[in-house]
Amino acid sequence: MLLLVLTASAVAAALATDICPSQCACLDGYVDCSRKALGQPPVVPMWTETLELSMNRLGDSIGQHLGNLSSLHELRLNRNRLSALPQFRGLEHLRALAVSHNRIESIDSSALKLLPNLQHLDISRNLITILQADCFGSALRLRSLNLNYNAIEIVASNALSQLRHLTELKINGNRLKTLEQETFSGLRSLRRLQITDNHIEVINGLTFRNLHHLKHLKMRNNRIHTLMDGAFHGCVSLISLDLDLNGISTISKRWLFNLTNLSQLSVSENRIGDIEMDAWEFVQHLENLDLSGNRLVSIGRMTLMGLPDLKRLNLRGNSLSSIDEAAFHTTQRLTILDLSANEISWTIEDQSAPFGALRHLKSLHLASNCIKSVNCKAFIGLNSLHVLDLRDNGITSFQEDALEPLQSLRELHLNTTSLLCDCHLQWLNIWMGEHPGIILGDTICNFPVWLRHKNLQDLQVVNLTCSDSPKPQILAQPVAQMALKGSNVTLECSAISTSGSPMVFQWKRDNVQLTEYERQESTQSQPDIDNATVATSQLFLRNVSHEHMGRYQCVVSNSYGVTYSTKNRIAVGILPIFRKTPSNVTVVAGATARLDCAAGGEPRPQMAWQKDGGNDFPAARERRMHVMPTDDAFFIINAKTSDQGVYTCTAENDVGVVKVNATLIVHEAPSFSKPMENKEVTVGSASVLECLASGSPKPQLRWTKDGDAIDATERHFFAAEDQLLIIVGTQLGDSGMYECEMKNDLGVAIGGARLTVVAGALGIKTLTATTINDIVGIVVITVVLCAVVTSIVWVVIIYKAKKASTMHNFVAGDGTTPQMLYKTPEHQHDAHSASTATLPDDDTPGMAPPDNLVVNIHVNQLHRMLEDPESA
Repeated sequence: MLLLVLTASAVAAALATDICPSQCACLDGYVDCSRKALGQPPVVPMWTETLELSMNRLGDSIGQHLGNLSSLHELRLNRNRLSALPQFRGLEHLRALAVSHNRIESIDSSALKLLPNLQHLDISRNLITILQADCFGSALRLRSLNLNYNAIEIVASNALSQLRHLTELKINGNRLKTLEQETFSGLRSLRRLQITDNHIEVINGLTFRNLHHLKHLKMRNNRIHTLMDGAFHGCVSLISLDLDLNGISTISKRWLFNLTNLSQLSVSENRIGDIEMDAWEFVQHLENLDLSGNRLVSIGRMTLMGLPDLKRLNLRGNSLSSIDEAAFHTTQRLTILDLSANEISWTIEDQSAPFGALRHLKSLHLASNCIKSVNCKAFIGLNSLHVLDLRDNGITSFQEDALEPLQSLRELHLNTTSLLCDCHLQWLNIWMGEHPGIILGDTICNFPVWLRHKNLQDLQVVNLTCSDSPKPQILAQPVAQMALKGSNVTLECSAISTSGSPMVFQWKRDNVQLTEYERQESTQSQPDIDNATVATSQLFLRNVSHEHMGRYQCVVSNSYGVTYSTKNRIAVGILPIFRKTPSNVTVVAGATARLDCAAGGEPRPQMAWQKDGGNDFPAARERRMHVMPTDDAFFIINAKTSDQGVYTCTAENDVGVVKVNATLIVHEAPSFSKPMENKEVTVGSASVLECLASGSPKPQLRWTKDGDAIDATERHFFAAEDQLLIIVGTQLGDSGMYECEMKNDLGVAIGGARLTVVAGALGIKTLTATTINDIVGIVVITVVLCAVVTSIVWVVIIYKAKKASTMHNFVAGDGTTPQMLYKTPEHQHDAHSASTATLPDDDTPGMAPPDNLVVNIHVNQLHRMLEDPESA
């Protein structure tokens, strides 16, 4: 009986827990008990999956009343009176816990250990000041953690390191001043990180080094003024980076290093005034770039270099006054460009096709840029443009067909009350009729008087006539000049207008307005005979320097419009002046010769080298010449004697040319141009031994035979500066070992050759032309082609015989007068057509004889030589 009563009680209790509490609303597994001023939670059904208890008066004892809800997955305790994380028991399957807007001061890891399956924890808007080490425990498998708007000042180095499964972390609205390198080092699975609205000033390198899977990082509204090199190194998967509302002044590749997958970068409302030339090197896949609200004054041709995939660019609210004509050539995929609230009136009024490369642009915003006139070439290239915003500019005129390039235009936002409605706007009136509904806004006339306050769209073409235009007209343009550095230059510009509205002159250099500090000008106005006003402005450039160089332009405006003069260049020149001059150099062959030369001037001079007045010399041809611009030096490596000569350094710019000379001498140790060769001759014939020497200075030669010096005799001759030893009428005793020693200041070289003399057969007294040389043995004609340094030395030696008297009466074998025939491959002469060769002195510089030398000697001349050897 007792067992039956207990069983019934248990069943009743179970049935009671399956009923939705009267204070709450239930739907399927969702139980809402919020906003009931509850001090204790009600008994909720066991099937509850999501329990909403927010906005009650629940305290820390809540953990004792919510046990054994095995199906509970999500619990919300926002806006209660918790001072610590409750100790929940029996909620092993709880995946999401929200305790925001309470009074929790710290995170107790013991409370989190009771929730092994917790994945999402929202503990935002509490009173936490410090994240202690290991406050989350090692068993926790959190995926998202919200710590927003506490008072966190310090994050211990190991506080987050055990959250290896965390994919999203929010620490917005705290009091963090610094981020240590260890703060996020353990969050290897993190995908999203938000640290906005803190007090961080500096991002050190490698702060996020282990966040390889991080895709989104928000750090807006801090006090960041310094991003160190490699600040985001390691974030190779980062897609979006938000750094709005900080104090960043420069875009640099150093802090963008390694962000190769970045698609969106927002740095609006900073102090950016400089974008380094190679800033975008590592973020070339960037598609969205927000630079609005910064301090940029110009967009140059290199400013956006490296952003080929850019689609949206926001430059609203800078101080842009200049856009280079090639500024957008590297961003041809842009679809949205916002240039509103700048000062780029001149881009639209005067430049030709500034957006010409943007063939895919859909939306262009140019509102609030002080634009008065729209140039007919301003929108060339914008064939795909759908939306053009020109509001709040006070536009007075459109040049004819200025809107014709906009073939796809759907909306033109325009609100002006300053139009100059004369004959020059007839085309626009017609265009409006052909494109109804495209212009959104007012197009109100201000001149002439009878059309003032009329809407251009309501007028007929015949109403638009021309009279004297009140818009300024340029009378005298500034003139291009070449100015010497330090001189004074005056530029003058004159304009005329029929309006009483005062004309305002502005001066530009390279499309940038001159500041008050840069310009000194005077303006004078005087009435013209036709009731018009002529005004003149003079721009004074004092003590001009290279900073004054550029294209100058005069801009004249009044309330009816603006007119631009042509752009004319002022150049500042200085004749090149040598800062370093080369000195004469002597080097040893094989060494490196260095000649220094540097010059300054305006423009910077171009440096060039010549050798002996020409541009073709061995070192250049053989690629042994190296010019080092950064070292102001000219090098010749592996110097050769052929490199000797006079070298000229030339400095040239637009102003003139200056030159300076230096001599290079190359010393070379003696060597043999050709190895000495052994010779074998017959008795009575002539012998020629060669010792062809090379070296600088010119080597001195000494001949020996079997170790004994050889002196000149009537049979021994030296020629070609002792390079040839000639023995006439060779005898058996002339056999032996001959050595040639060559010597200069750099060394000695010795070579040898053996001369062998053999006995010849006795000949008959009847001689033939083919044997005359062997038998006579008196006249020796030797033609030698020698390579000495870089020139060719040739030598002809004629031996003057002492035995001429024995040869007076010889005759040829056929009874005719013998003839001697010498020929080259190109020429052939007999004795009756002899010529004479003129021989230069051995020391004659610069001589270059032909490769082959023909010496023809008439037989009668030969006879005279034999009869009178002294006359030869």
